[in-house]
Amino acid sequence: MLNNMMKYEKRLKDFKYVLRVCRQAKERHKTDALASSLQDHTLRKFWEHIRKENRKTTLPTSVQPGMRRSQPRGKTTLKL
Repeated sequence: MLNNMMKYEKRLKDFKYVLRVCRQAKERHKTDALASSLQDHTLRKFWEHIRKENRKTTLPTSVQPGMRRSQPRGKTTLKL
């Protein structure tokens, strides 16, 4: 059983490593494309890309309030 757990942990580490490498490659491709558009003097394309990136939200689009034990299910209130 210990051997199975060690194999699982190794596979999980490998998966996380590959995922991290993929994310880094994706980011590198994005920055290379942006630098290329700037270097090619296609300023319109460059600024369109900047505008598109700035529109992306990093915050959640909706917030689910936490349920309190004293609150009945289905009736949640959000205090701001």
